[in-house]
Amino acid sequence: MEIKEIYDPNEKSNICCFILRELPNWFGVEDSINDYVEQVKTMPFYAAYDGTIVIGFAAIKVHNSYTSEVCVMGVLSNYHR
Repeated sequence: MEIKEIYDPNEKSNICCFILRELPNWFGVEDSINDYVEQVKTMPFYAAYDGTIVIGFAAIKVHNSYTSEVCVMGVLSNYHR
């Protein structure tokens, strides 16, 4: 497994959209998915890969130079635990 920082806003959105749509038990509200897909474009964003396949991501909301929080994250079900 490898973790990469993603800089391209469209790539961030595409990864977020793909992963969240694969997790309907956690992210089943269309408006929420669309909001996350748009929000992640401007956030620090990290994606996890199994070879060339993206398996998860985390988007970080930076509040200031001292505090940040995970805004949204997801990992494909096959990779849980």
